[in-house]
Amino acid sequence: MTSVQGLSEDDFPQVFRAADTTAIEGRRQYMSQTSLRLVLTVAAAALGVKAVTIGSSRIDWAALAASVAFFVALALDAFLLHGKPERAWYEGRALAESAKTLTWKWAVGGNPYPKGGVMLDEVLLFVDDLKALRRSSRLEALAPIGGTTVTQAMRDLRESSLSERKEGYLKHRLEDQLAWYSGKSRKSKKRANMWRYILLALEILGGVTGLLKAGAVVNIPIDAVVATGMGAVGAWLEAQQHDQVGTAYAVAVADLSDARVRLEMAQDEESWAQAVNDAEDAISREHTRWRASRSQS
Repeated sequence: MTSVQGLSEDDFPQVFRAADTTAIEGRRQYMSQTSLRLVLTVAAAALGVKAVTIGSSRIDWAALAASVAFFVALALDAFLLHGKPERAWYEGRALAESAKTLTWKWAVGGNPYPKGGVMLDEVLLFVDDLKALRRSSRLEALAPIGGTTVTQAMRDLRESSLSERKEGYLKHRLEDQLAWYSGKSRKSKKRANMWRYILLALEILGGVTGLLKAGAVVNIPIDAVVATGMGAVGAWLEAQQHDQVGTAYAVAVADLSDARVRLEMAQDEESWAQAVNDAEDAISREHTRWRASRSQS
């Protein structure tokens, strides 16, 4: 029994893999440096709570450490402002997803690449569209990854029968995407709730420590540290956008579920080409919403 033919990420054009690598690295840099900057800010506030001296030295080592933490956080801010790793993330992801959409359309005979023409002309049209996509991207540089534009796996899938392309697309594109969106939606909602509980705990802690300080029970300004921690949690939630992501993915699941019905009902090349185009448009809408929300943050 032969396995259903599909496309793995190694089977996609060079521009997809280069943009995907660029996006992954941009996200890694942005999230790691943002989290470190927030941790350093909270640490600096905590170090400023109480002076720490050693022996007869008049140097407040805690204050000195707090200053170092602030300067390192400042350096990270400067890097984020100048290097803009989030731009590499957003633009790289946009280019990668657009290239993936065009690739699937071409490989399975979806519009605007329906089956029935001369293979050379179909290849040249796809190559021209990828070039136009790359030129329209605001991405300044791509990761140096070699490869070809039209892989053998893409050719093999396109040359297979309608039933084989239909089965391959439903399993390796639609079902994979549905599973990915569903999992990410659940995970995003769980993480959003987790951080809300953490924020609630910090608010309670801040209120209690404020009362203790007001009643002269303690004279250490812990409430200031708690307030800084709350600000850091809020900034991290803004960077992650768990709520927006979870909602967007839930909408995408509904759209793709509708698209699956039309894909399963397609019986000829014409209806199949349009059904594939509609399904890919649903995926593109999700990413357009994601990119717009990121650009506004």
